[in-house]
Amino acid sequence: MSKKGCLIAVVVVVIIIIILLACSGICVLFSSVFSQTDWTTSESINSETLVSGGSDKIVVIEIEGMIMDVESETDLWGSSYASSRTISQYIDGAMGDDTVKAIILSMDTPGGDVYASDIIYNKIQEARSKGIKVVTLMRGTAASGGYYIAAASDEIVANPLTITGSIGVLMEVQSLDGLYEKLGIENRVITNSGADYKTGEGLFDEDPYGEEDQIYQEIIDEVFDKFVTVVAEGRNMKKETVLDIADGRVFTGLQAKEVKLVDKLGGFEDAVQSAERLAGISDATVVLYKGYDFWSMFAGYISNVVNPTAVFSELVDFHPGPKLKYLYVE
Repeated sequence: MSKKGCLIAVVVVVIIIIILLACSGICVLFSSVFSQTDWTTSESINSETLVSGGSDKIVVIEIEGMIMDVESETDLWGSSYASSRTISQYIDGAMGDDTVKAIILSMDTPGGDVYASDIIYNKIQEARSKGIKVVTLMRGTAASGGYYIAAASDEIVANPLTITGSIGVLMEVQSLDGLYEKLGIENRVITNSGADYKTGEGLFDEDPYGEEDQIYQEIIDEVFDKFVTVVAEGRNMKKETVLDIADGRVFTGLQAKEVKLVDKLGGFEDAVQSAERLAGISDATVVLYKGYDFWSMFAGYISNVVNPTAVFSELVDFHPGPKLKYLYVE
């Protein structure tokens, strides 16, 4: 190739890189600006009729993807979430409709954020206190935070091959010191006098059982005890019995039924039958709640079309810091 041809090739490559970087910058800008805006309102809840019937309704609410306390179900990095805010909004919508007698939580999630899982759990408890029956339908996966939520329901239906359980807590803490060192970046943190545990550096020293490690261990154990209590109360089991299977292991739906974590094996029709039986109704109209979330649709489109960094979204945590999770990690 001639020198002129090489120069043209280099210029083209540089232009492409600049375009990709510009697109990435725009994505980040839109993410930081629009993610602060709640594009969903109570008026944006729409329903799709799945089964036509009488005046009594059963509402289906989907819990799919990582459970997070976020506004939108999709972000510009290409990730999809089970938004605790959106799901709570749907449950509020069901409670505000006198014709709704039962809710089916259609679940396919590995769990997620502890706080977000607890928000949904409490919202389900609120719905049940108002006389609405709740059935959880476990599909492919309903583990950890997904099971935490399911424990609040009146009945749990699972496919024999569903992956569930994973009763446990994990905390992720990241250190960028190694990366900074390779990049030649010096990072100095100054804290107030006596703030020995402010930076979290003790979690990365040579002693895995140091004082700072024990502080976080106590937090994790406290959150774990809450999980066990939720399961014991929801499933009418003794805490000791729950502890025997609360070592983080997963079960198939069939195995979960044997240890009383699941009430019934079946699919969608079985969940509808359970909801009708519990609510004392028949020939119910079954509707799926879904929202037209502008931000989710826009972000999903952008992430698939112009965001060159979407492929790295699951490899990098853009929001560092300790995170408590009810999460099944494959």
